[in-house]
Amino acid sequence: MSTNNSSDGKKPRSSPGNGTGFQSPSASPSNRPEQKKRATPPKAQRDTRNLQRLDRNGISLEHRLREEIKHPLRKPKQTLFGAFAFSATLGFFITLGRFAAVSDDSATQLFTNVAVNLTAASLFAYLTWTQVQFGRRSLNSIAGIPQARDLPIKRVSSSPSLTIPSWLSTGPQRLSSLLTTFDTVLVVGRKSELEKYLKRCQSTAENPQPAVALVVFATDFDKRNEEAYASGADAIALGEVKRDKDWLSWLANTLPSKRNIAVFRFARSDKAVNAADTYFVTQDLPASAPLPVEVVATSASVS
Repeated sequence: MSTNNSSDGKKPRSSPGNGTGFQSPSASPSNRPEQKKRATPPKAQRDTRNLQRLDRNGISLEHRLREEIKHPLRKPKQTLFGAFAFSATLGFFITLGRFAAVSDDSATQLFTNVAVNLTAASLFAYLTWTQVQFGRRSLNSIAGIPQARDLPIKRVSSSPSLTIPSWLSTGPQRLSSLLTTFDTVLVVGRKSELEKYLKRCQSTAENPQPAVALVVFATDFDKRNEEAYASGADAIALGEVKRDKDWLSWLANTLPSKRNIAVFRFARSDKAVNAADTYFVTQDLPASAPLPVEVVATSASVS
């Protein structure tokens, strides 16, 4: 009897969800992560957004990291050349100062030091500049926003309209090398259509024309004997593996249709940093598109 009374006097333990205010230990943790996940994105997702955030030039941190991975020695070389240039420049001014002060150094030695420091400063400043430009071109290429001035070309020695110095006629160049001296016309299209257009240019070559550089880019031609179809052009889009990447990225939606050619015009000394549609003139059949001299004449008033 006493046993029954003692057992009846015990209070029953509360069970999960019985309204006593206690919750099941297994129910609480399962809900917390979901609520936290909805409130803030995962760290990996936030990092990805930060990497892909573009600056005003269209470059992201991801692009910069990819450029550093692709060219790991560029920045160390740029820093090293810059330090040498600064040191040589400092030495140049120190040596100049000795002319005004009383010094036991002979004039010949001072002139020698000035010449050495000036030469070293110029050389290393140029090397620093080349590394900076190389990095800019590479970064724009990785980001898919190349500039026209950086597009690779090859001078054609059989140019009928220009006399190009021999030391400039071989090897890869950049479109900017033409823009320093000439108004430049770029013609883009299929190889067969470009050949028709170049024949028209040759037929008028005997007539006096202003200095206009003609560059051609064949959208369906992959290197091999470029000069065979570029007779009449001053330069061609450089034929090399994956050479279309930067050209097509810059041209974007201005590529001509199947039988047409697209004509672009760059004024002499133009910086050529804008999108292709800034320089677009017309898209037409090769027999109807304006000749290079006509492109300059008709578009000069609106540039």
